[in-house]
Amino acid sequence: MPERSPTSPVPQPEDSKPSEATWRILAPTEGYIDRHNDFGFRQIPKTASTSTLRALREERVSRPAERSTREQQLDMKIHLWGVQRSACLNEVKHRYLIIRDPIKRFLSAFQNKVTVKQLLLKAYQSAGFKSFSRIVEEAELNLLPDVNTFVSSLDLYQNHRSIRHHCLPLSDQITGVKLSWYTQVFPMENLADFYTCIKGHVPKLPPLGHYQKTSVSAKCLLAEVEPSTFESLLSIYEEDYRYLSDFYSVDTIAKQWEESRREYLR
Repeated sequence: MPERSPTSPVPQPEDSKPSEATWRILAPTEGYIDRHNDFGFRQIPKTASTSTLRALREERVSRPAERSTREQQLDMKIHLWGVQRSACLNEVKHRYLIIRDPIKRFLSAFQNKVTVKQLLLKAYQSAGFKSFSRIVEEAELNLLPDVNTFVSSLDLYQNHRSIRHHCLPLSDQITGVKLSWYTQVFPMENLADFYTCIKGHVPKLPPLGHYQKTSVSAKCLLAEVEPSTFESLLSIYEEDYRYLSDFYSVDTIAKQWEESRREYLR
């Protein structure tokens, strides 16, 4: 497979609904930038990007974003706002990145997009996703899969643009960019430090809300992952664990998974 340069966009799946621009995968060195305050950050799915963009947007327009009965439309609006303000992070002095354990990030995406928002089922029912619907019918895909079923057919489910966007390994999103290129890297566990840092640039920044809460804890979802599925996830995110080795390790997530499985199977 030919290498992709840090300025080359990631190839996209065929379906472009609901908005090609909204789910455009940024080039490796791109991110939201604020030239006036001389900072920017790389949007990575399931690392508080929506919360951060929403807070920045609210500060910019001086009024809260209204919650809609169709929350996905609001999320899309916020993401599109962020994409429209994205450019090469080299244009600003301060470049930030939030990271998360790769498997936990994947599980968060699965839980939110597949289980809670039911994007697969809604796409199949929509006239705008004809090619995805054909794949569903030909492969007889479960549209409300559990995590193990989802991982076993991930290559097919990722024909849905938003699913691919949220499950794509970090190493495929910022290919060729070293962590040291960023001014500061914040593990998801230190989100409060990231907020304090951004607030230093934008003093009137509203608090970062958590708008995608679910009733199932990350520990419970991890426990549902069967051994073969866990091995598949380790393979998918192998490069991510190497890339993030100063912060996350296979040994740590494996230990957490084993402990959660023991409790789950009691």
